[in-house]
Amino acid sequence: MKPNNYNAKKHNPEKRGRVMRQALLSFSKKFSKQRLKKFSEKCIEVLALSAIVFFSSAAHAVQPQNLGIAKTPLFLGFSVQPNIFFVSDDSGSMDLEILTPAYWRWYHYDPDPIRDGNYTSRPPTETVNGRNPRPVITRFTGGTFQSAMFGLNDTDRGLYGSIYSNDDNVFRNSCSNQGSPWRGRTESCKNSQNHPLDVDWRARSSDLNRVFYNANILYEPWDGPCTPSGTPCANASFISARSNPYSTQNGFGILRNLSTDGDANNGPFIYEVWIDDSGYTGDNIRPRPSPSPRPERGTRFNETGYAASAFGSATDIPDAPNGEVDLWDSHMRLTVSSTSISVSLVAYNPQNTAAGGLNETNLGGVITLNSDSCYKVLGNESSVQAIRDQIIKNPSNAAIDIVATGIPGDPGAAAGPECRTIAETRQNIANWYQYYRRRAYSVKNAIAEVMDAQASFRFGLTVLNNIDPDVTYVDDEGRPIGGKGIFVPLPAIDEDLSQHNERIKQEYFSFVQPPRGTPLRSALTRAGEYYKKGISLSKEDYPSPIIYPCQKNFTILLTDGFWNSDSGFSVGDPDRDTKPNTVADVAYKYYISDLDSTIDNEVALDLPDEIDLLGKTGTTSPEGPTFQHMVTFTVAFGVEGNLVDRDGDGNPDADATGNAWTVPAKNGKWGNPTIGGTADNIDDLWHAAFNSGGVFASASTPREVSDRLIKAIAAFSSRLGSAAAVALNSGTLNANSRLYQARFDSTGWSGNLFSVPIQDGFVDLVPPEGDDSPPECDGFAIGELCNPEWNAALELANRDYTTRKIFTMNTDDFSLAAFAWDTLGSAQQDALRVNPDAPPVAVPVLEPIDR
Repeated sequence: MKPNNYNAKKHNPEKRGRVMRQALLSFSKKFSKQRLKKFSEKCIEVLALSAIVFFSSAAHAVQPQNLGIAKTPLFLGFSVQPNIFFVSDDSGSMDLEILTPAYWRWYHYDPDPIRDGNYTSRPPTETVNGRNPRPVITRFTGGTFQSAMFGLNDTDRGLYGSIYSNDDNVFRNSCSNQGSPWRGRTESCKNSQNHPLDVDWRARSSDLNRVFYNANILYEPWDGPCTPSGTPCANASFISARSNPYSTQNGFGILRNLSTDGDANNGPFIYEVWIDDSGYTGDNIRPRPSPSPRPERGTRFNETGYAASAFGSATDIPDAPNGEVDLWDSHMRLTVSSTSISVSLVAYNPQNTAAGGLNETNLGGVITLNSDSCYKVLGNESSVQAIRDQIIKNPSNAAIDIVATGIPGDPGAAAGPECRTIAETRQNIANWYQYYRRRAYSVKNAIAEVMDAQASFRFGLTVLNNIDPDVTYVDDEGRPIGGKGIFVPLPAIDEDLSQHNERIKQEYFSFVQPPRGTPLRSALTRAGEYYKKGISLSKEDYPSPIIYPCQKNFTILLTDGFWNSDSGFSVGDPDRDTKPNTVADVAYKYYISDLDSTIDNEVALDLPDEIDLLGKTGTTSPEGPTFQHMVTFTVAFGVEGNLVDRDGDGNPDADATGNAWTVPAKNGKWGNPTIGGTADNIDDLWHAAFNSGGVFASASTPREVSDRLIKAIAAFSSRLGSAAAVALNSGTLNANSRLYQARFDSTGWSGNLFSVPIQDGFVDLVPPEGDDSPPECDGFAIGELCNPEWNAALELANRDYTTRKIFTMNTDDFSLAAFAWDTLGSAQQDALRVNPDAPPVAVPVLEPIDR
């Protein structure tokens, strides 16, 4: 509402709007990380009320107490918290224990792939689309593991999604259907002589099987309840590890003694640490022409690096690391029993004879660890690599090198600990098995960690398929598919957030993966509609969770695979890239749609991410706030697309045709995602995030899932907590006009003040008083914001701290006062006089940050 004395001609909003629009648009381009934040009166009322409650509570405290030092910037606690809705993949593949990137199958390297003594140099073949067998000249990209299959019919066509054959596996076991990679379990596909992991060690290495035990990681129980009554999850037992940690699930009572049956072959647990020391050349490849170099077997062996050195010393033939986990790469094998750990360095020297083959050898023999020492070989991969290098120099000293000890350090260090004891290793393995062995387990832990990291945010959660908590889902034959569904709405306005987050953990930890597909498009549509008008389930109606006109709304879509369902789904082509009905189209639809037309448009634009919403605000100020919309963040776990980001700016370097992209286009060439599921479908997730001002994260390990999600939440926090107050020193564009911008970075607790001149005329090196613009405006057009001429952080950094002047307001007479004891008001002195006799308390020192 305009005041009674409002004079439209005098204020000339159209003219002032043009000037400010031009200035602010220029500013948004120059400061790509800048977030311009505005609140409606309703949102300001929320913040003000929070502040009043906070300060009035402090003013009325009468009991002596320690002066509280805030652990987060105070203003962050007063902001309108965003809605963050998780949509997690509940497809059957999330139950699997194997997750691999593209790799060459073992039979490309091994001339005796099923250990039957039939040596062959011929390239492996496969039947494709019913055609005659043809050479296999591509890497395996199925995300699971192909190896030999033993039993009634020994074959090189085994395909596995799991290592262990537990009765709570979602998919029923199959050792005969090579077309169903989800069903195979290596433990069920062995005979008395051979096991699928005997012919290919790589599924027991976290470098290929991304969800397998990784000594770089400290595995801890999920941070939340493992019983309906809320009992916290606890450390697992190495001799009785549970298949599922939640007490009401079938797997809770399925126990495994990892010391006697940890290798899925009636033996102790085994893990392999990969050493990238060998590769392959492009020579000897048949048939020709070949699309790319690849490993060859038998008389065509083309190994390079240590595998070609005939077990020589490090100086004979240099290592040839190629970034690929090759079958003939060396690896440290660790066999973990209840009382000791056996260690051996396994290396290869391929021989072009039937009797030779890969010629696997334990360099230096097998060494046993059995003391309480902190062994380096049980530590991170860097420690293991160093031990391997020593053994290569002199294999006879392997017994000395392998038992080398280190100094115990932080077991949760980012790079992993330098060493571990046997007891620590067993505990870490037990926790991995019980809490992280399956793909879904890692995602459950990651979501719990994210909520812990930002406990004041508003979270909700659902899944792709089974969403109704009051429905038991069944297949076409009436057999149960998993358990009941899961839908935890975003919290009500007066709901306790800590209790709400515990509910999310409780319901998600107890959730059972169904053997279903991956309908990402319809699931994201459901999230958008929930924000827009709410959702109705069988027994409950959930209204839209949008409460305030300035509230931001995010959806995080997590998946381990390509969308491969939603037959008949249609959303059109809103991003106009000529590829309709994609995840990117869904994301864009709810990004450019007003999700609630009944409330004011007061969502602050996140520039430059949401620059395409400029002008779509419903207000007279194109740079102002916009309507309620959904921003989509996507996380791809263990799967890779075709597009790459080598410069680390978060965007693809080139489009799907290989043309360089300085800035991607929403309607550009992102690939051709289809219902069949290809690498283009992963790029579609990237496209979806870009279309909606979000972020795409590709995570290859369980640790990365947590890290990427927490980083995404940090991005939310940055958008909310990077305050940027902007003020002009003049209401109109005059000579020597300045824009002063105060910034606060909540992640580093640092503030700054910038002085930014506005171009108002010709530039002089020494501008006369009251005329022209400073040199920082050279090259800028009239009305544009120029380069900053100074910022307070740099100015203060160049001054001695004793010369700085800090001012505040005296609360007695509301006058300007120096921030010193004698000039403070009585109320301020009383606040600082709390518990004066308490001893000094050490607090972290905040180092100055230059901005």
